[in-house]
Amino acid sequence: MVGFLKHNRCKLCHTYRGNRFCLRRNKNICWHDCNEMRIDYRCPEACAYTLRKSGEESLAIGRCKVDSVRENIELNRALTDQWLLVPSKDLDDQVPIKLAETTEGKAKLTHFIDRIPSNMLLPLNYLCERLNIPFTGSELPPRDYETRSDEYLNLIVQQRGEETIPYLFNSEAYESDENIKSYLNSLLSQPLVNKMKHFELISSAYSKEGNEGLVFYDINYKDDLTLHWKKKDEKWLLWAKIGGNPQAVYGEKSVLEHIENLLGQQKYHQSYETLKRYTHVYQDSADMEYHWGLYYSLQADKKAATEHYSRSILLDPDFHQARFNLAFVLQADNQLDAAEYQYEYLLAKHPKDTKVMNNLAIIAMMKNDLHKAKILWEQCYALEPNNENVAKNLEHFIKSGYQTDIHIKQ
Repeated sequence: MVGFLKHNRCKLCHTYRGNRFCLRRNKNICWHDCNEMRIDYRCPEACAYTLRKSGEESLAIGRCKVDSVRENIELNRALTDQWLLVPSKDLDDQVPIKLAETTEGKAKLTHFIDRIPSNMLLPLNYLCERLNIPFTGSELPPRDYETRSDEYLNLIVQQRGEETIPYLFNSEAYESDENIKSYLNSLLSQPLVNKMKHFELISSAYSKEGNEGLVFYDINYKDDLTLHWKKKDEKWLLWAKIGGNPQAVYGEKSVLEHIENLLGQQKYHQSYETLKRYTHVYQDSADMEYHWGLYYSLQADKKAATEHYSRSILLDPDFHQARFNLAFVLQADNQLDAAEYQYEYLLAKHPKDTKVMNNLAIIAMMKNDLHKAKILWEQCYALEPNNENVAKNLEHFIKSGYQTDIHIKQ
């Protein structure tokens, strides 16, 4: 089907990603083919993915290394299919699938299944379906980060972008039509997402604390995509999409430091090329958007800087410096009401931030709200009497003929 694509394909099926080396076949294979092979228990002991018998005769979960919850579930389905076709000592040496052909046999099977401890990896509902007997258990497919990932990507493939918003970690930020539009525009601008037609899970992992998970996908049989999930209120929510393998998650910090160095050295062309390259990797990074804002601020492009700083705080509403920079650019562009809103937001979060107070006081004075300017500068001076900028602004305020209780030190 996709044999012409040579991006690490499985050497057996030539379709899925070959994510492990098979000692039996001496080649890279996918986890699907690994599952098909290892259920005969003939894989070399030296292989990390070797399936080992549990030592029990009853239906049991396979013991071996797996790279995802789905791989484990599919492996146990294959083991279930195998169990159905051989005599079982737990069923008086009768073949389960044959036993299910009679009413008495179904009753015996039902009694046996009811005694099996519930486990999300052991597909008892699948077993009952194969035996054509009612499933009386209560388990459902686990709504873990893998399940959430599949649901999210299915919506992307179906181009139902707005329906993905509830999956986002800060979905509450997208209540306004303007923010929804911004999110959808950003989503459509990401080539990996915009052109997605097919996705296949490669692997997943979660933190020791159990509150973060990474799910790694093969997109359109050629591209890498990792979804980074975090738990909030016991629900898995999407923190970020990364256009690369899971290792790329840990490389963002060094990329940002490199961009900061380039900007500091005024190497703007290299800064632009680096930002452009890694924006496709760190697609939902508030920090990447912030650094785009810095780049355009240094280029004196107020419009572009505003767009990127706005996108940054949309991704992370508590990104203090991004919001401050956005307010500063708006203030410089004489968008005083918009700048004032951002400063007020920051001051509510950080009531002792004199930089915010000082700039807010300047805006108040520009808007002829002298009472507000007076209060803010007096508060600033009380918190930082040695702050030269505050002292100069307050002194200018006094010299302009406005009264204050503060006496500036000469």
